[in-house]
Amino acid sequence: MCNPNTQLREQINALVSSDIGTANSSLNRLRRSKSDLGKDGDKLEIRVFDGIPVQSMFILDPKDESRGTMRVEPYLYSIRKEDRRIHELTIKNQKKFFKTYWQSYNEMWDSSNPVDLISTS
Repeated sequence: MCNPNTQLREQINALVSSDIGTANSSLNRLRRSKSDLGKDGDKLEIRVFDGIPVQSMFILDPKDESRGTMRVEPYLYSIRKEDRRIHELTIKNQKKFFKTYWQSYNEMWDSSNPVDLISTS
């Protein structure tokens, strides 16, 4: 997710018609969820990045050729959340798009930082 302490705060708020406070709330909720999972919480890695987000992604089984699915919500410039659309891609039916978005996700992940290294104050 987006680093709530990024220097790009104003640009991000304008882009997604949102409030960076939402990022802090989401991050705190994820931390609590990780804690609530007990030992299974070790399987959940939370990372943040400092770039301007271009999409929201929810990904399931990305390496499974028959079940890999992702939901992508592009952040279109000046379009409110209520007016944006979520696109569902499956590796089975949209392999090229799926692999492109999967590559984008991995590059973002590789340039992000574990939350434990980021202060939210």
